[in-house]
Formats: sequence, structure tokens, C-alpha cells
Amino acid sequence: MQTLSFRSQSLEETQEFLSSAYTPMKIGGRPQETGASISRRQVDSLMIDKLDFDYTMAYDAGALEKVCLITVHRGSMVDLTDGRNDVCGPGETYLIAPPDLPYLGEVRGRGTPSRCSTPHCSTLWP
Repeated sequence: MQTLSFRSQSLEETQEFLSSAYTPMKIGGRPQETGASISRRQVDSLMIDKLDFDYTMAYDAGALEKVCLITVHRGSMVDLTDGRNDVCGPGETYLIAPPDLPYLGEVRGRGTPSRCSTPHCSTLWP
């Protein structure tokens, strides 16, 4: 099993990490409150990531080229892709985006840090 950890208070460092770990993306948040912690466990092509953000983070991301399911544990996630406003809260699991399409949204953790886990497969659909 392989593991990976990331922790930062820098919006720029977090954007760089997310872009290299998932897909190129732009993120935004309040510059003074940008704590992020990400840990990954990986066996073969299956990766399980735990993400903690202590702020509301907006993202505009390219296609993942993989299946990515998100389970929200604290806070919420909002899918804003194509004008949607779909909110997922604690206990909900959903497909963040089809593997071949870009996606847009927010991780909302203002007041209460958000926590999500992303068990996802790193291979393309056949």
C-alpha cells in the first residue's frame, strides 16, 4: 500500500497539489483562512483520499479521466457544473463528474471544517 500526505495553509500550494493529484484546476478561498489537509491510501489503481478544508473553497477543474466518488462527512459540497446547484451534505455519496468532463463547484466548510473522502479508481472506463 502506498500513502501520501499534504497539509498547507497556502491557497497557492493547495491549488498546485490538487492540480497534480487530480486534474488541473483553479481554486479560490479567503487568503487568511486556507487550511487544507489531504491523505491518500492507494492499492494498485484504487485510491482513497481523505480531504479536510477549514474554509469554503471554490474550484473549476478539468476532466478527471477517472471515476471519482465523494462521500461528505462534514460541511457540504455543491456541484455548480452547467448551472446546477446540487448540494450534498454529511452522509451523502455522489459521482463528482463524468470522467471525461470538466466540473465546477464548492467545498463549503465555513464555521465547521468540511471533510470528504474520495474512493476513486484511477483507470478510465473502457
